[in-house]
Amino acid sequence: MKILIVTPMALPLPAVKGGGAEWLIQRIVDENEKEHRFDFTVMSVYDKEAESHIQKYKHTKFFFLKKCKLFYKYYGYLKKIFSNVNYYAPYIKALRRYLRKNHFDKIILENNIHLTKGVKGFNGEIVFHLHNDTINKQTILPKEYKNIDRVFCVSDFIKSQVLSTGKFKDERVCVLPNCNCMPDAFPCVNHISRELLGISEEETVFLYVGRIIKEKGVRELVEAFNFVEKKIPSKLVIVGGINYSNNKEDEYVMHLKQISSSNIIYTGYVDYMSVKQYYSIANIVVIPTLYFEDAAPLVAIEAMCAGIPVIASDSGGIWDFVNERCGIKIKRNENFIKELADKMFYLASSRETMQDMKQSALQSSKEYTKEKYFSNFVELINRK
Repeated sequence: MKILIVTPMALPLPAVKGGGAEWLIQRIVDENEKEHRFDFTVMSVYDKEAESHIQKYKHTKFFFLKKCKLFYKYYGYLKKIFSNVNYYAPYIKALRRYLRKNHFDKIILENNIHLTKGVKGFNGEIVFHLHNDTINKQTILPKEYKNIDRVFCVSDFIKSQVLSTGKFKDERVCVLPNCNCMPDAFPCVNHISRELLGISEEETVFLYVGRIIKEKGVRELVEAFNFVEKKIPSKLVIVGGINYSNNKEDEYVMHLKQISSSNIIYTGYVDYMSVKQYYSIANIVVIPTLYFEDAAPLVAIEAMCAGIPVIASDSGGIWDFVNERCGIKIKRNENFIKELADKMFYLASSRETMQDMKQSALQSSKEYTKEKYFSNFVELINRK
């Protein structure tokens, strides 16, 4: 079966620049190399480093598109004159042209609804793989959404959001749960990292992994930790920047650092292949998302695979993966900071509870291996 996978056209594949959707596509492509169930073609934005990695693939071809510099240089100006000009117009045009010259049985559009404009008239099945909460009751869908035959959702929560639009039949919306995308198996041990960061073995390490933005609730986490550190020896390690591959500091980050004690460590952006070392030094992972709905955060799955208990808000699809045996849920309300601080202190103070949660996390993580992910993908793709 010949399948065209169209990436979101933001980051390259192979996933040398990171990105959650890109790493999940990478897992499908890599597993297919072992089993050769499909002949893939991947359409991706061009990247020199990514191009250097494609020689190892026998069952996947890569079609790279270089950014149209002239179009994007004048995009703002064009938008003022033509209100309907599409930011992805060069990629839509290239996709149409590519489909006229090449035959595929199916197309998988990854997480970019605008690219449905490029597949009009395609005779095979069109699958839209949705990674974020971007199709819900508030979404104004382009008319081309009708080109979509099926939607693969990363969690039950996202499926419920898609169905809430009333525009998709239940049998057309499926769940393909995310998997652990870390390059090597967990658990891993690396005490050197604690030493390098100035953390003693006696201290409890709370870990946050993700973008440092308001929506993620990082300020609230910092304020909660400011209470916790007064009660128990602890450190908070914040891994990430304001965006992927970006170590610039905006006003939000600078404010966080101003209200942070010396027990809060900011690593800046860390390459995805290197993030696992921070899981190896952590005791508790915190996911404090507040101001939007997390679709199915890979951090939750990675924490379970590392055998680390999770404290998380009740955002979106987090709890489609984490359960009360390996995590603690915090309701998003006016008492969020206090409740977060209380639960952080409670869990850090109970080594027996942490150990029980560790074992439960490792057990639950068996559902989210890359092998099972590919098996689920194969089953859905072949479903009539």
